[in-house]
Amino acid sequence: MITSAGYSVEEARSYADDMMKVIKSPEFRKRLEAIYNKHFSLEELTQISQALSNPAFSKFLQLKPIIQQEMMIEVNNEYKNIK
Repeated sequence: MITSAGYSVEEARSYADDMMKVIKSPEFRKRLEAIYNKHFSLEELTQISQALSNPAFSKFLQLKPIIQQEMMIEVNNEYKNIK
């Protein structure tokens, strides 16, 4: 994805390495945890965790951008048909 934005493979790797350092930082994780805690209860976070570990939901998340793109094509085709 980064290389599709015009970055070289080396630049993309460097960016990915830097981002992994940020993501693994305990301070960063605490800030993310605070955001989630602000919006969700412990029970809700448990439910989200369970949903994310479900193979079908994982597949849905992976396919969601493709499905949305296909749906928009159909919406646009339908719109053209009513015009």
